[in-house]
Amino acid sequence: MAYKADTATAPRFLTLEECANELRVCPRTVRRMIQRRGLVAVKLGDSRTAPIRVLSSSLVRYLEDQLIR
Repeated sequence: MAYKADTATAPRFLTLEECANELRVCPRTVRRMIQRRGLVAVKLGDSRTAPIRVLSSSLVRYLEDQLIR
């Protein structure tokens, strides 16, 4: 039996490029945000060149933390 994800509740992952487009910055800036531990991301594999994905809810949480009050 094949696994079928419930698209209504399944987490949405963004590539670095998609995340950068949402924020209107370059992908390198998103990488720096991840390295500074401000933005939570997932590395898909063990190799140095493994793709990185950002959970969309993590991006929202990061932006909420950056609000100027």
